[in-house]
Amino acid sequence: MALNPKSLLLTLAAIFFTVLVQAQVFLPVTGTVVDEKGDLVKGATVFISGSLFKTVTDDKGEFRINSLTAGSYQLVVRMMGYAIFDRAIILENKPIDVNVPLIIKPIALSEVTIGPGDAWDSYYVLFKGQFLGTSRFADGCEILNPKILSFNYNKKKGILTAEADDFILIENKRLGYHIRYLLRDFQFTINSNTAIFDGDALFDEMEGSKGRREDWARNRYDAYKGSFMHFLRSVYANNALKEGFIANPLFKGFLKADGDVDVPMVTIDTRPVRFDTILKKVDTTFQSLRTNQLYVTYDPKKAANLKTNLKTATLKDIKLDNNGTESTMVKLPFKQAVIDRRGNYTNYRAFFIHGDMASRRVGDKLPFDYEPPVK
Repeated sequence: MALNPKSLLLTLAAIFFTVLVQAQVFLPVTGTVVDEKGDLVKGATVFISGSLFKTVTDDKGEFRINSLTAGSYQLVVRMMGYAIFDRAIILENKPIDVNVPLIIKPIALSEVTIGPGDAWDSYYVLFKGQFLGTSRFADGCEILNPKILSFNYNKKKGILTAEADDFILIENKRLGYHIRYLLRDFQFTINSNTAIFDGDALFDEMEGSKGRREDWARNRYDAYKGSFMHFLRSVYANNALKEGFIANPLFKGFLKADGDVDVPMVTIDTRPVRFDTILKKVDTTFQSLRTNQLYVTYDPKKAANLKTNLKTATLKDIKLDNNGTESTMVKLPFKQAVIDRRGNYTNYRAFFIHGDMASRRVGDKLPFDYEPPVK
């Protein structure tokens, strides 16, 4: 029986989808959680950092997380009374089984800073701004259990540190996520207005009406565009210019006096980087990025009209914050950074970033399995 054009298109689409699903290999991560005595631990939370993937251990202390594709992940296990277990794992072409030994967390007396009665409140305001960020998405975030945080301020060094004994519970009403965040480290240097923090995030989708879900989808795409995740995915696919990123070799950074103010400056080669010259395929899953420093701007209109056949190097000094352009300095402390197609990297210390991408904090964060709408 002959198919009409509409039926033929639907049939071809179904075949194409089936081929894609079959081509994508899903792998499980399994394991067993035990305590220091070797006893099985029931009810421990097990999750993949930065994702929606989570489970709990059963009566046998066992866990299983399905539907992962090849790539690099951070496996995290949390159980009250025990130190957090985390391990970097790499999935290639076969499942992984992980033995998780939990260690009892020692009870430590935190150093307390004596100050005025509202000291905690003022520290919390500083923490919240640096941790969540100040974007419109961060404005829609609320920390539901703020009193879980304790602070210590070193007046001599001007450094504020923060700790939390359990998950920080965050509701992001603009992006439609509940986030549970295990804070590993937080340091804010007040004089330089710089913050360094690290931790593991577990995402849950919020429930909402069709209209709210549509708003969340638009906001998530806005948060994704120009993000570090977006940039690394475009690098992996070798289509950075097509995705709106202009990456230039960065030779040095320096301060230039502008009246009584020191302005951060950088010297760049105005020719855009050809990523096919600094990317090396490791295997079917990973690529190795080998460079030193890059100056990256996100400007889709300019990127679309940029001439890429320039052969003569032209050095130029520009402001790091170039007239409001979304610009970022990306530095690789090591010889290479190994990345996968989702924008994950195998070593969390592989990149140092400063500028627009670095200013996007937890309030702009998306799970690594986020996929933008098809254009």
